[in-house]
Amino acid sequence: MAELFKNAATLLEWEIEEAEASRDVAIETVDGTAVLADRPPVRKNNVVSINEKLWTLQLRAATEMLAQIGIDSVQVQARVLPTIPQLARLRTESVAAIIHDLTLLLGSSEQTAAAVLEEPLLLGYDAKEHLEPGIQYLLTMNAMSERAAAGKLAAQHPGLLKWAIEGKMKERRMSGMLSGLKASTAGTTILAGRAFSDLASTRKRTGL
Repeated sequence: MAELFKNAATLLEWEIEEAEASRDVAIETVDGTAVLADRPPVRKNNVVSINEKLWTLQLRAATEMLAQIGIDSVQVQARVLPTIPQLARLRTESVAAIIHDLTLLLGSSEQTAAAVLEEPLLLGYDAKEHLEPGIQYLLTMNAMSERAAAGKLAAQHPGLLKWAIEGKMKERRMSGMLSGLKASTAGTTILAGRAFSDLASTRKRTGL
């Protein structure tokens, strides 16, 4: 269990990328003007603090929920946890929500179980923040209008659903970065204008 918790403490790839993106485009105010803040990059080996008691309870709850859709404890140990040991530290409510919404999308518990066994990392996404936007991204990228069609496609190719979720997250991060850069550029232009104005005033006063 100690080794599992050590691995569970490591950040998921999307957690690292979102943390880096938020730091890269962090905005601060200088003299009332928004500019890009100076933030050090997040290290790839960042980990969270281990909470053995809580994680033991959460892992037990997640295992029980997975059993309800047909993934037994042996499969959890052999096929799920090696890919996503972070399941132990994911909030029980979050795991329940993603299993519930996956089942609604895919059509049955059996389909959800098959998708999770093929792509265990699906359990690591937030139902509202990641899965729902990912479904919309899947619809858009495949020129679909019916949610049921997206569900059928995702059931046949769970990896495609994971791709859509990650694609939407990357799109959102890029949008945030561009917004941050625009704010920084605008702020820099204003600051430069102020500097030239101050310089002109100083020269006028001193006669230079």
